[in-house]
Amino acid sequence: DAFRYSENKWVFQGCFPPVKPVRKRSPLSGQSPSDDFDGKLPAVAALSTGELCVVGATRAGVVHISVESADGVRIYYDTITATDPDAKVIAISGTFYVVYKNSTALTLRRIAVANGQVGTITDSGIATLNNTANHWDISTGASTEWYLAYQSGAATVTVAKITGATVGTTATPALTDPYVSLFYDSVNLLLWL
Repeated sequence: DAFRYSENKWVFQGCFPPVKPVRKRSPLSGQSPSDDFDGKLPAVAALSTGELCVVGATRAGVVHISVESADGVRIYYDTITATDPDAKVIAISGTFYVVYKNSTALTLRRIAVANGQVGTITDSGIATLNNTANHWDISTGASTEWYLAYQSGAATVTVAKITGATVGTTATPALTDPYVSLFYDSVNLLLWL
């Protein structure tokens, strides 16, 4: 604990954490110093086995994807050149699902991880935005399902329930607010848009 002596008494200042930092993580350190993440925070997901995936998109039009093992060793790194890029990631059952935007195209990259090693990597087109400025989001769901919501029209959002890379049920509510954000409530089994 930390104390400071002030005005003839000891004043409590706080506690030191019970753990000490092991190392600084910098999974996107491979980017050029001229790259700028344009005020967007990189997205992060972790598998139950400890592997970590970080994705980010730069102003220079590059999507960075990094996967680290549970002990912090980089086991995968890739960059993708894209127009007006954005990227998000979720983790489900030993696989990272990276969705990145290139202009109006949303592409899914599945990165399977087993025994601390990257296995199968597959890319597939998953959706098309109405225009490059449109909004989108992803969220985990129940079991192996996940959700994608994206602006598919000027005042229309498409919400897709996806298993692996297969789009299942979709809904297209009309919305006047173009901003899209998803949250899956695993207690009540509800998807919030």
